[in-house]
Amino acid sequence: MTTYLQGATATLTVLWREYPPNGPLVDVNNLQITITPLAGRGAVIGPMSLGITHPATGTYVYQWAISALQAPGDYLVLWTGSDVATSGALEASEIVGVASAPAEGLGTGVCELWEPTFTCALPTGAYAVS
Repeated sequence: MTTYLQGATATLTVLWREYPPNGPLVDVNNLQITITPLAGRGAVIGPMSLGITHPATGTYVYQWAISALQAPGDYLVLWTGSDVATSGALEASEIVGVASAPAEGLGTGVCELWEPTFTCALPTGAYAVS
């Protein structure tokens, strides 16, 4: 499961294959996305097709601009469409998390605050930099 911070943009991608798990990529019709909190409240996105891009055969992307006020928790991302050849219903899903954004400081990732771990003795006169 991928977790995104409030106020971030989540890049959600679905790959449709002729036969899973490694079949050739194929396009679908009537593609829609719905994003719903697992906590049981109503959908925060969709169902809708607006904003879904199609960069390559069988590949679809939606950029979810997560509100800075979006409730933290787990969300179900549901993609629905229909098979081009048979018009049969198709469905794919994943669960993503939304975490609270840091209130202050540098945030998370390579620039977050951390305590150094020294692997050798510091020379006499060395001091910690704050």
